[in-house]
Amino acid sequence: MIFVLTFIAVATIGFVLLIVRENGSFLLGLAFWGTLVAIYLLPTIVAAARNHPNKGPILVINLFLGWCLIGWVVSLAWSVSAIPARGA
Repeated sequence: MIFVLTFIAVATIGFVLLIVRENGSFLLGLAFWGTLVAIYLLPTIVAAARNHPNKGPILVINLFLGWCLIGWVVSLAWSVSAIPARGA
């Protein structure tokens, strides 16, 4: 999971640097791409923050099917679903 998030961060920085080279607006580019990545990974971020037991599969669905709206909504719904009690 760390490898995937690192890859996404490096790709985002690459896009930001490409924008900076063309337009010269580093902070605007950084904010833009950072916001897009955060929105795209929102289901994974929610699952990790809630310590969801299925955060691995949620990450996989989010990364590979999140580009279409259905995959993103499914992974978001799964990440906010109820977490079963440990003793039950």
